[in-house]
Amino acid sequence: MIAFPGDPLRRPSAFALDEFHGVAGIRWRSWGEAKAVGTGGLSGMWCLPACQEKPYPATITLSGLTWRERVGYYTRFTVWAQGLPADKAGELTDRPLPLPES
Repeated sequence: MIAFPGDPLRRPSAFALDEFHGVAGIRWRSWGEAKAVGTGGLSGMWCLPACQEKPYPATITLSGLTWRERVGYYTRFTVWAQGLPADKAGELTDRPLPLPES
């Protein structure tokens, strides 16, 4: 299951962070608390074709759990990946995730 920003999440195995970045093969260590933490492979248009075959090993943290009509949404994300170019690391630190219209 691929989750997109603004979708209610149910431990997705792949998550589109925005139009440029995604994490796949996610194994969640925690979920449903104030923060959700998982590990997976980071890739995006900026690193193709190399990262398509070998994505960056990454840790994704979702935070800012907010409830709308009895459905929880995480509103922020941070992704840490060893060896990630410095400019990309900044693009993946404490970034907003959209909420659906109420």
